[in-house]
Amino acid sequence: MGTASEIHDHPAIPCVMTFVGEVNVLPSDLHAFSGTDLFVRPHDLELLHEGQGVSVPAVLRCITHFGKELMVELQLENRQTLNAQLPRDREDLHGLQNGDRIPIRPRASHQC
Repeated sequence: MGTASEIHDHPAIPCVMTFVGEVNVLPSDLHAFSGTDLFVRPHDLELLHEGQGVSVPAVLRCITHFGKELMVELQLENRQTLNAQLPRDREDLHGLQNGDRIPIRPRASHQC
């Protein structure tokens, strides 16, 4: 129980995340962060540069502009699609093209 923003941002049960907003699921066999699936909101998915620590490899599929934000569609090695929501002013995104490999990691996540 809680307000809509409390339930969205800090669900008491991680699986509730799927009911109150968009969520990506990083399967436990594809990441080195823990032994369980990670539930990550698009705005909590971080795109990295090579060599920036523990990450999961992904391939850029599409970047869509939404005003001040970008929605970045990514594909994991298992062909699963993830979405990342990023600020449009990220200079490091300007040279990216479909098919580029990008390491990703969650800034915040919940486990189920």
